[in-house]
Amino acid sequence: MASDDRRRRRVVKCNGQAARSDRPWIAYILRSNRKCEVQVWSRAEGRVVAGMSSAGISGAWNCEGAKELGRLFGAKLIQLGVREIHFNRRGYAYHGRVAAIADGLRETGIIC
Repeated sequence: MASDDRRRRRVVKCNGQAARSDRPWIAYILRSNRKCEVQVWSRAEGRVVAGMSSAGISGAWNCEGAKELGRLFGAKLIQLGVREIHFNRRGYAYHGRVAAIADGLRETGIIC
């Protein structure tokens, strides 16, 4: 039941603001017990711009590891010339590791 609710919220969110935005957006966030993953997708180009996993980061399963993932991913996006993204949390609550990824991105200067 909870996964159906999350799936429904994700579809509504994806068909909302991100669909009308011309800037790249985070199309994929994965939280597992061992790592977090994130990908940025460009609707204009129709492809994945960048992706990163916290598998190689120490403490990858906690908020500090997620924040470090956000910082490293933000640096990678800046190298690729992406300054603004639409942050899509994929139905996850904006709390804990999801919020830490967003905070790490903002610390590097990415507007989300």
